[in-house]
Amino acid sequence: MALWFVTAIFAALFAMAGTMKVIKPYRDIRSQMEWVGTVTPAQSKGIGIDEALGAIGMVLPAASRIAPWLTPYRGLGSNGIGPRSVG
Repeated sequence: MALWFVTAIFAALFAMAGTMKVIKPYRDIRSQMEWVGTVTPAQSKGIGIDEALGAIGMVLPAASRIAPWLTPYRGLGSNGIGPRSVG
């Protein structure tokens, strides 16, 4: 049960962050996050798509009961890559 709770929290955060980067205009995102100024608009959208798909990848293996052991590894990978990509 604890795994589902943590997975749901992280998946929701990744989905929200990714969706924001895909939907909002680049200039609005750049005014909110300084690091966005170091990437192109296409890269920012790509990062958003990657985050949104990552949220699906966190939940889908366990929810479909196909390779549920991938869920914690996906979470660890997402949390390990995020801080390194920013700075």
